[in-house]
Amino acid sequence: MKIKESGIDLVMFLIIILLICTGIIMIYSSSFYTALDMTQKSGFFLQKQLISLGLGFAAMMFFSQISYWKLRKFAVPIFIIILILLVVVLFFPPKNGSRRWINVGPFKSIQPSEFAKISIILLFSSMLAARQDSIQKFSSSFLPFIGILMIVNFLILKEPDFGTASVITLIGFFLIYISNSSFSQMLLVISTFIASAVLVVMNSAYKMKRVIAWLDPFSDASGSGYHTIQSQTAVGSGGFWGVGLAQSKQKFNFLPEQYTDFIYAIICEELGFIGAVLVILFFVSLLWRGIMIARRAPDLFGFLLASGIVFYVTVQAFSNISVVLGIFPVTGIPLPFISFGGTSLIITMTSMGVLLNISRYTR
Repeated sequence: MKIKESGIDLVMFLIIILLICTGIIMIYSSSFYTALDMTQKSGFFLQKQLISLGLGFAAMMFFSQISYWKLRKFAVPIFIIILILLVVVLFFPPKNGSRRWINVGPFKSIQPSEFAKISIILLFSSMLAARQDSIQKFSSSFLPFIGILMIVNFLILKEPDFGTASVITLIGFFLIYISNSSFSQMLLVISTFIASAVLVVMNSAYKMKRVIAWLDPFSDASGSGYHTIQSQTAVGSGGFWGVGLAQSKQKFNFLPEQYTDFIYAIICEELGFIGAVLVILFFVSLLWRGIMIARRAPDLFGFLLASGIVFYVTVQAFSNISVVLGIFPVTGIPLPFISFGGTSLIITMTSMGVLLNISRYTR
């Protein structure tokens, strides 16, 4: 097999730049009032995001030039380090009722569960590519991966972070499925995990409140249903053209987390149906171009790695949008490239760097 090397996929690079620019504009628009109220500086959150953007862009360009084959030998060491961080984070004081962040000096905090997503993609891609001769056997294609997912999810659920645990599980199952594993065995394992997830939700009063609020937000309009009601109010207020950039009313202490998990609601309010659809089209374009890169990858490892990265970004994007529109319960999953959050942005852009590097090689 001959492998052709060329430059990075410029269409994918352009899509990434468009999403980043959208994020920078909307973070400032949605956060300046809160920033003024908290710090007397309207650009406080924007400045923090720009620092993360600088680090993320440097990481993206670095990994776009480093051959993705070299990453394979670091899959296990990276995963072990992430496991250690997932344990360490449990000893830090809670923030907003959960232990998800490790304080690290001037950068203030990192979120190990974000690193876990790309670590799982790298580890599973490496292991599955090496086990193709025995991929149909349950002991080879499922048991080791189920064990890994259970360990990671146990630690993340202890934070607690059900949304991230769900995303990591979906990533794992997706990679196992596309690696030509047994479909019947796959259904059995997925059924078991779904049953386990239902039990986790039913045994948690907080999670059950979120489900009830999703089904009927007005049953607790000032409590668990508040986010959903205010989010849908923002979405409905935008109409077709929107109320205008920076003209949102919901960001004035009505919609919580308006520059993080619910920034898409502000996009709908300020830019209307047109802006909301345009953002979705950006992510659809990323999915389309990512599938093309994965299909052209020169080996199975590259195919799995590219597919996992594209799946991870698009699943997070459409999960976040679904929460804002009331299709899913509130999960706390950010909108990639656009939501405020340093660790999420850096990891997403690092992943894009790996994807761009895979795009340089074709069969």
